Amino acid sequence: MVRYSYTVVVMILFVCSVLLTTTAMGQSGENLANSGTDEYSEQELKEYARAANAVERINEAYIKQLAQTEGTEARNRLRQVAMDQMIQRIRETDISLDKYNEITVKSGNRPTLAHEINRLKRQLQ
Repeated sequence: MVRYSYTVVVMILFVCSVLLTTTAMGQSGENLANSGTDEYSEQELKEYARAANAVERINEAYIKQLAQTEGTEARNRLRQVAMDQMIQRIRETDISLDKYNEITVKSGNRPTLAHEINRLKRQLQ
């Protein structure tokens, strides 16, 4: 049961990281004054960005491996290893898995929050 909830979280993380990138890219002319970022501290957003960068690096590495892996069982094992690593990297930051998931979901609906996260992600790379 616990492993299932982590799997769901990581899948949400992956989908929303893609949404973050596309949302922020399409926002160039938007007024950033009404940011929607005020419910999170600068430190929370930095920790989120740090964790998101790590998750994206892991995801990119495993996507290449998945493309070369044959067999459903082998691909499922590889996905599980990737998810475990993503969760571990999130836990190594000062943000909880629940908070990471919350920010991921909200940033998918709030372009300015996504923009701020992407700014921090670029800054921390």
